[in-house]
Amino acid sequence: MRFSWLFVFVFLLAACTPQLSIKEHDLQDAKLIPEDANPTPIGFRRLKYEIPTGTTVASYGCNGLFREIVEHGGFAKQMGGADAKRVFGDTLRSQGYDVTGDPGFVFDEVEEEMRAVFSIGARITDIKMNICARRPWLYGLSKERGAGEITVIWTVFDMLNWKTVYKTTTQGYSKANFYNMEGVPLVLEEAFAVAAHNFGADPFVHDLLINGKLPPQKYRTRVDPAEETPGKYKADEEVVIDNKTLSKEPAAKRFAPILKTAVRVQTQGHGSGFFITKEGHILTNAHVVGYADRARIMMSGRRTKAIAEVLRVDRKRDVALLKLIDIPEGYEIHTLPIRNDIPEIGEQLYAIGAPLGKNMQDTVTKGIMSRYFYDKRRKQHYLQSDVTVHGGNSGGPLLDENGNIVGQAVLARTDGGIAVELNFFNPIKDVLKELDIHLE
Repeated sequence: MRFSWLFVFVFLLAACTPQLSIKEHDLQDAKLIPEDANPTPIGFRRLKYEIPTGTTVASYGCNGLFREIVEHGGFAKQMGGADAKRVFGDTLRSQGYDVTGDPGFVFDEVEEEMRAVFSIGARITDIKMNICARRPWLYGLSKERGAGEITVIWTVFDMLNWKTVYKTTTQGYSKANFYNMEGVPLVLEEAFAVAAHNFGADPFVHDLLINGKLPPQKYRTRVDPAEETPGKYKADEEVVIDNKTLSKEPAAKRFAPILKTAVRVQTQGHGSGFFITKEGHILTNAHVVGYADRARIMMSGRRTKAIAEVLRVDRKRDVALLKLIDIPEGYEIHTLPIRNDIPEIGEQLYAIGAPLGKNMQDTVTKGIMSRYFYDKRRKQHYLQSDVTVHGGNSGGPLLDENGNIVGQAVLARTDGGIAVELNFFNPIKDVLKELDIHLE
């Protein structure tokens, strides 16, 4: 009997590991963002756990009896990437920043995500938690409460210029005083929210997103040498299109040369565009280029690429004018006639672009002209068609049945992420007018 009690005493002593030392981290004071400010859009891209295997992440138990929990690839990952994205978005939006991927954005989810100019990555490098669990003797699920501390390294990546522009580290703290069946995930989320708030309160982050001022840090990242070329063109240069005679030959018989007019525009995501001059002028959407000075251009066939400079942007109409910095040697630019009137209801139309994925470049879809209408909210005219378009088609050309350009893809309505064939296009005449492009 004496031996049995000794055994129990040794077992309990071994179980009585001390609680972890956890530091409380307060919310940092953040600079006020004016209501009329125009913050640069950001998007939460990725969450990574970088806690070495074997690191003590929690002390688990109650009433002085605790057991040590070490990271082995499972415990620390009780908060997933989708949860982190939601918490980050809610936190930064409450501070006044423009975070893409708003869950309240019902339509055009892909285009909404593509607005992001800076991509934010989060690496969780340390977690410390003291958790008390309570489980009914006979039945029921375990409930938990406790406190936790989290360390996050943030990376701000410029998706348009393809380089890291800032890194910083913040901490967060949370305490749950009441038992909950999801106590551990809740403590992690709240601590992550504090760390995210402190990221948004960072003066360098504020100056970058509100004032466009780059942080003093510099990082060695892969940069396309062509992107280091200084501005080559003047934004107010005169652009004149020497328009061709409208084609009267059905496009269906000659799509091989027609496709060469369309391009893929690579920025934080990708969109589409098309050549309008032999000098390398390209039309796309403003939300495709964001606030970049340059964009990568992939020609039809995906064998030739170049860098284009952004000359003009009209964000109300959602249009942008680009121009190739250098035309690749031996490459011949193809353009199509521009039809300046509005297609009749029922006319056959074609759209060209790179829907959804980059490997879908040069996709052609077909439909009809559904209506021409005035949007009172946006105060602009649009063409409506049942031509199928998806995220990635943005900025691409809309052609009539003879291959003449009549519009530009701009909005695609969805229902639960499913295309419903209610798609809107900028009339080409309005695109040219807003960007001060002359048609001869």
